[in-house]
Amino acid sequence: MFHYYTLEEVYNYAEKLGYSREDVEIVKELGYDYDKEEEILLGYEVGFGHEYTETWVWEFENLDECAIDYEHMIWED
Repeated sequence: MFHYYTLEEVYNYAEKLGYSREDVEIVKELGYDYDKEEEILLGYEVGFGHEYTETWVWEFENLDECAIDYEHMIWED
């Protein structure tokens, strides 16, 4: 069974692969609530890698909990 990482585990995994904690990017995913007419936070995308060759990305609803999705992508030049 796949283990969904916590944010700390993502940092540790990145370091294991030779990336630093600073290489791990956290991006807020925003949506829009048309009823309330305001932006809402949908979650976070946390990832690292080389954008055009290989990346690791986790999706979080809350950074204090485990990830809800994971994707590892590899591209050939």
